[in-house]
Amino acid sequence: MREFIEHDLGVPVRYIINTHHHADHTWGNCFFPGTTILAHERCRTKLEAFGMPSLERPQAEHLLRQVKIVLPHITFLSGEVTLRVGRRT
Repeated sequence: MREFIEHDLGVPVRYIINTHHHADHTWGNCFFPGTTILAHERCRTKLEAFGMPSLERPQAEHLLRQVKIVLPHITFLSGEVTLRVGRRT
């Protein structure tokens, strides 16, 4: 996915926004090294509490070995977040 976005579309991936802690929304964070991950504080808390233990079982069965839980770097608890990238807000 990253290769398609950066090479085919010509757009660098700088940020990832995790909307919630479920695996299909967060377990891919590890495939985007060097990006900044943003999420609500509850997403980070639930990812630590449930995401890491949930990954242990498939990895014990030699599945998803390349997946690592990468927690959000920037979190917010209330209000709103404004992200400015270049000339876009």
